[in-house]
Amino acid sequence: MRGRAQLEQIWRAGVAAAQPAGLIHRFARLEDHRWRWSRGDVSIDVPLPTGIGRVFIAGAGKAVVPFANALAISLGDHLAEGLVVTKSGHLEPSSDPRIVVLESAHPVPDVRSEKAASALGAFLARLSPDDLLFFLVTGGASALLTAPAPGITLADKQAVTRLLLACGADIHAINTVRRHLSHLKGGGVIRTTHGARIVTLAVSDVIGDQPESIGSGMTVPDSTTFGDALRVAKQFALERDAPSAVMDHLRRGADGEVEDTLKPGDRRFEASEFHIIASSSDALRGAMEEARKHFNHVESVSMPLQGSVEHCAEEIESVINRLQLCGSEQWALIAGGEPEVLMTGDGLGGRNQHLALLLAKAMRDQRGVRGLVAGTDGTDGPTEAAGAFFDSTTAARGREVHLKLSDHLARFDSYAFFSATSDLFVTGPTGTNVMDLLVVTGGEHVS
Repeated sequence: MRGRAQLEQIWRAGVAAAQPAGLIHRFARLEDHRWRWSRGDVSIDVPLPTGIGRVFIAGAGKAVVPFANALAISLGDHLAEGLVVTKSGHLEPSSDPRIVVLESAHPVPDVRSEKAASALGAFLARLSPDDLLFFLVTGGASALLTAPAPGITLADKQAVTRLLLACGADIHAINTVRRHLSHLKGGGVIRTTHGARIVTLAVSDVIGDQPESIGSGMTVPDSTTFGDALRVAKQFALERDAPSAVMDHLRRGADGEVEDTLKPGDRRFEASEFHIIASSSDALRGAMEEARKHFNHVESVSMPLQGSVEHCAEEIESVINRLQLCGSEQWALIAGGEPEVLMTGDGLGGRNQHLALLLAKAMRDQRGVRGLVAGTDGTDGPTEAAGAFFDSTTAARGREVHLKLSDHLARFDSYAFFSATSDLFVTGPTGTNVMDLLVVTGGEHVS
């Protein structure tokens, strides 16, 4: 097997290794009236309620539906009911009938996001101290649940989200602001559950796997403050374009006039625990295991892909050049992370497609090098593609259809380029979301 089929097989092996539904099916069990999940050195042991206590499932994210279905199966008759919120188009036909599934908007919240947050709040308000809640979080939860703080409107939050996405802010900066404009984020869920035990099971879509940044930390303490959120707003010059109500809210919070998010040490977290069951490291491991079946030399980029997409492209190009010169007959390179794109053109695309176009430009003279970079959730920017394939012939094939690669780079119009060259990678929803995954292969004799 060669070419795109091989790249896709390695990429899909990485995605499969990070699917929460599969990990629940493989490693969860009921034993002695306890729900247990154990994999390697990670073990979760949850006593189930007795007496009048009930078991609930709630949560949000692009991959939350298969996640919740798998958990429901593992809980069996112990589950009372559930409510989860997912991105429009990410429903599954086999949803457990005990679980209500709502569709919402991502990456910019809309009225569905507000209605979903209201419905979730009403659902959580039914809990009591005798109950147990499994709260599931996967990538996308922040936008899918929008409960604006008093004085902030949905339109205000939409405007701020668009500004932060356009200016290239990373997920940590975006979530710092989101938490301080929200009723549910920054531990806000804890305020609504009346002392019920909460077990959060998370799929990390952020570099560093920080709980407060995964889904904006709805069930965990928030170490950031209104002052931090205000500094993010100033760093990205939001003061000029952000709604005045947002800036006023952040300023009043920084002055102590608005109650901050819940902080470490708050006793309300004593009945709450947080566990990450899948992350980018699982996808990297799965992809590398598959790559070793086909290549005699496999390595990964030592640090996650982060920072500007241009910087990431330079790092990857440097590693590719080294591998091409080191004498390995065939090699594979695996990397994961989430580059940042500062959009300055009028084109259409996403960070993965733009990175693929940058690498296509860099690889024009590297015979035999080919790659695939795509979002593990199956989406990349406001397009239906997850990412794109690239190789040493990409630029030339663009010229054959009268496209100049450098022009599309300048306009941030990667989608149009790869659409014309038939290099888009379209997967649909994948059942997980652990950032992006890059696979590059090469070697002197690779055909």
